[in-house]
Amino acid sequence: MSMGRPPTSAHQRAMSPPITRSALSIADLIIETAPQSKQRSESPAETIETCSSPALSSSTPGGQSCATPASSCAWSEDQNRDRDKQLVHTGSPNPQNLSNFKAQIRALAESPPPFIAPDSRTRTLDIITLSLRDYYDWQIRNVPDGISPDDFLGRETTDASQQYWSSIKNAIYLIKLSASSTEADATQRPDVRAWPALSEAGRDAAAAMTSQPFDFLRNLFATLSPANVRARPELRAILLQFLASEANKNFSPTHPIARICTELNNDQDCQEISRRALQCMVDMFSRLGQRRFVSFKLLDSLATLLRRNGEFDAAMAIVTELFKACRREFGPYSEQTRAVENELAHFFMVVDDCDQALKHCMAVIRRPPPEGLLNDPTIAFHQDGIAAHTMEDVAEVHERRGDLEQAIVWLERAADVALRVWGSQAVATGHIIDKLTTLKEYANNMLKSARDWEAVIER
Repeated sequence: MSMGRPPTSAHQRAMSPPITRSALSIADLIIETAPQSKQRSESPAETIETCSSPALSSSTPGGQSCATPASSCAWSEDQNRDRDKQLVHTGSPNPQNLSNFKAQIRALAESPPPFIAPDSRTRTLDIITLSLRDYYDWQIRNVPDGISPDDFLGRETTDASQQYWSSIKNAIYLIKLSASSTEADATQRPDVRAWPALSEAGRDAAAAMTSQPFDFLRNLFATLSPANVRARPELRAILLQFLASEANKNFSPTHPIARICTELNNDQDCQEISRRALQCMVDMFSRLGQRRFVSFKLLDSLATLLRRNGEFDAAMAIVTELFKACRREFGPYSEQTRAVENELAHFFMVVDDCDQALKHCMAVIRRPPPEGLLNDPTIAFHQDGIAAHTMEDVAEVHERRGDLEQAIVWLERAADVALRVWGSQAVATGHIIDKLTTLKEYANNMLKSARDWEAVIER
């Protein structure tokens, strides 16, 4: 994807007036409908009323009409004259008061305005949203002929972008697991695989931001949000500082992507900035006539960010509506629908509703097999990255229930898919195999302990 440079940086221009548009639901953003010609509404219900009833065009504070017929007027001519005498007076202002007033105005005009320190977080958010608006306005204007903005910006992803953000996401996940681990030996904690992966990911950062800037900025706000890296907040600063330097080198210090990286690094870990920036992208792309792919990615990321930030109800509302819209638009077995349903399963895992979580996980994994091959797991289950992650979730649900045997079965299935999809060197593959090995050892120890107790009892 060609990047180029937008003509003017965000901070060099004043904000243009906002675009007025009607409210859009998630279904409006995802589901494509045939364009309809605009018609003037003739329904009285859709007109704007300027008065409370046909008989009253305006009223006084007391409720009396100001345009009543003479026969019903409550004011007499004498009352009108008395009122005029009270309201209209002749005379000149007090010279002393006027002199003081002019002196105060003159002193104010000659003195400098007081210094008001700007709120740094508000300034950061302003720069980020202006940069986003300018950059994507420019991008949409430069979409190649014959390609819709939705396809150009949101449908496809590049290998460099996929590899970079997969490494970052998996590493952060392992770091969060280690933060809650009771393992004293550092070499046995999950994050032992995270740090090398983060170091290696740096090589793909420049390619990720130049080849797929839409996914780059979306993940910048969602994946590197303060809530997602609260286990090691200093990691976010290191990543953002490096990304800002890469953007400066590959673009320029005034390029919108460089400015956004720099401003996020100075946002004092304010979660609201990441949330509003992602919401800003949703609002901007709602202007596109065709927007289902970009809207799906943005809303999925926004729901995940809100869940991590503790805004559970708002996140649940988004992911539930998004799931319904994706089923209608993309189909029940599409990658989009399955990815959203896997996220929906995570919501039920958060509240420890294992039944609902397992129900949605199995819907993500299963696919309709051909007749006669119902017992073949390679046919009955999807064989992609979404399935591998979801099989790992199924194993966790069974482990929570105390069913270690089923947990091991599903981790073995997840490992098999992961080895074929990601390879043996991938961080995610290694983590699944680590979990499988640990769980097997734990199960064997439990079995040995049970046998020892049986032997003691039999004595």
